[in-house]
Amino acid sequence: MTRGGEVGPRPRVASRWWSQAAACCITLWGMGASAAPVPVALDYQATAGCPDAEGFLAQVQRRLPRSTVVAEQSSTRRVRVRARDDASSAEGDIVLSDTDVARHVAAQTCEAVIEGLALILAVSLDAPEQVPVKPPRITESPRPPRSGEDDKRGRFAETFASWQAVGGPAPAVLMGGELVARMGYWGRDSFSLGVSLGHSQTGEVTAGSGLAAFKLSTLGVHGCAPVAGPGAWRALGCLVFRGGVLGARGVSSDRVTDPRSVQRAWAETSLELRCQGVVVGSMLWTAEGGVVASATHRSFVFDNPREVVHDPSRLGWRLGAGAGWAVW
Repeated sequence: MTRGGEVGPRPRVASRWWSQAAACCITLWGMGASAAPVPVALDYQATAGCPDAEGFLAQVQRRLPRSTVVAEQSSTRRVRVRARDDASSAEGDIVLSDTDVARHVAAQTCEAVIEGLALILAVSLDAPEQVPVKPPRITESPRPPRSGEDDKRGRFAETFASWQAVGGPAPAVLMGGELVARMGYWGRDSFSLGVSLGHSQTGEVTAGSGLAAFKLSTLGVHGCAPVAGPGAWRALGCLVFRGGVLGARGVSSDRVTDPRSVQRAWAETSLELRCQGVVVGSMLWTAEGGVVASATHRSFVFDNPREVVHDPSRLGWRLGAGAGWAVW
């Protein structure tokens, strides 16, 4: 009360206290509401060298400080993640149930790929605060089929030089080498095409009534598809067509006074299993083997008077081992 009966201003301490308390309650209520679990039905597959599903969810959680991401297969929010790491690069894809696109991330390491995929998921969950992480290259493509198989990704080109042992065309095993260049796509439904140039030969071996030295030169076309091992090593099943020349040079002996050199057009089809993996960096190793069916059945005749001394086998085999280089 003031002089003259007028009422002065009331103290504002109480009103200020009530305002601060109300603001505190609102803040705590908002934090509690945002801390509710966020269920996600996660379908996660990654090759060796990549973080596992728990590591991926930890990356997402790091970008959602006010929420808790929980893996719950009954959730309607479905997320499909695929990641692959090879000798030269890494890449991955993420598909969200509320979109019609697969987002693709490529980087030098699989850890960087997982960071990029985690950032995409965090953004889709409408995080109130996000830790900014610049992802590597991100592209969009149509949604892949829901069969659970990876789409075709990972273009590659490789060259190999291998030692070869070939049985069937000659009376003894032909020894030599083969150069192969192959390119294609790597994935569960991938394929590759290649060409090869090979040469092998024997020493002087017994052929019927005399001696002869055989040599085989071929040009091949290879078609391969993966069988197993999408990580640091892989196995390929290959269908190979080879054509060329099988030649033999007769050697003079007591029983052969007029030796001849004979050449025949050579054609074969083979089914081969090839295993290959990473040595270090872009250097690769390879080992292979298979069954060969020959289309050349004409006899080789080396002496005069005429005498049949060798018929190539209808079925043969090939074995090989060598090293190569990943071009990209």
